[in-house]
Amino acid sequence: MTHHLQNLVSGFLSVPRNFRQEQDQRGNFFGFSPFDTSQLRQAQILSDNYFRISRENASNDPVAKVMEQAQLDAQQYDPELVRYALMVWIAHDPEARRRNLKIPPLGQRAPHISVPKQTNAAAGAPTPTTADPPLTNLDWWREDPQLSEHHEHWHIVFPAFPVNGVSKDREGENFAFMHRQMLARYDAERVAVGLQPVKPLSDFSEHIPEAYNPDSDLTYDPDGNPSTTNFHFMARSTGKELTDLAGNNAPKVSTLLQYRQQLLDGIEGKGETNFGQDDKSATTLGNVLETTLHNTGHNTPPGVMIDPRTAARDPVFWRWHRHVDDVFSTWQNKQAPYDFSDAPPVVIKSNDIILAWKDKLLEADRWEELMKFS
Repeated sequence: MTHHLQNLVSGFLSVPRNFRQEQDQRGNFFGFSPFDTSQLRQAQILSDNYFRISRENASNDPVAKVMEQAQLDAQQYDPELVRYALMVWIAHDPEARRRNLKIPPLGQRAPHISVPKQTNAAAGAPTPTTADPPLTNLDWWREDPQLSEHHEHWHIVFPAFPVNGVSKDREGENFAFMHRQMLARYDAERVAVGLQPVKPLSDFSEHIPEAYNPDSDLTYDPDGNPSTTNFHFMARSTGKELTDLAGNNAPKVSTLLQYRQQLLDGIEGKGETNFGQDDKSATTLGNVLETTLHNTGHNTPPGVMIDPRTAARDPVFWRWHRHVDDVFSTWQNKQAPYDFSDAPPVVIKSNDIILAWKDKLLEADRWEELMKFS
């Protein structure tokens, strides 16, 4: 029975090649984005309903009942939005976890928009994604579907809204630290090929020198007709800059500037919302930073900056996240040094093992002298 339910879920989560057409018919030109406030609000409503259905049918095949509702929702809402809401439910619902339901890997759910061309003698080398040779040397890493899946999965586990009515502990702080870990790995890869650590995209009028050409294998079928040409993901040429989206409620560059200033004012204690000197403020700042500056930047051109489908593949993704991280660092650098005064007591026993680098160890006789006075 569980195998049947997993197949049902896996089939529903598979992204069709013509997903853009499905989305455009519903008026969402750029499709679903987990960084769009109104779409997130709708995804929260849907996922909360799935939790309710699961609770009310705990003894009567709850997964099948949820899937029935998801199928109905996909006829009314953007199918990608519904898939996201369902994945949030799968990742958190006790009944889904008890049945060991899994979200299939991104490369299985949507290979046509996540798995780049492989290098082999028959196909030849993939087309470079950038015009900068050192950056091209990192294509193997940025284009890895598992990297995109890691980023996607984090935003499913921490979806920037209360899950089943409950906000996660220290979610905002985790937002900052998880993306910082991604940046640290990216910087390590950049240094390995002779590049400097990534620069922040802090000047919103900058003509961005990094171009990006999505891999030629990443396509979608706009009309569902296998005999017509598939469309490639949107490229960005060198020298593009952030621009406003059309529409009264669409993201504007001025909105990014406003959000950033509000955050910096709050860090300085001069804003309507101020961020203090305690752990709770780290989460509050991270939440506000994510849902304002960060998310709005992800829904601002060029291309779409940054298309959720392209995400970590695009060098500008990393420049944007360096800027977002710099705002959080501004708050961190204002904090007093942590003196560990509230740390739990530590007792070192005679049979404890201490791990240390060999070249950092004290000389044996010096260590014995120190131990006499400890």
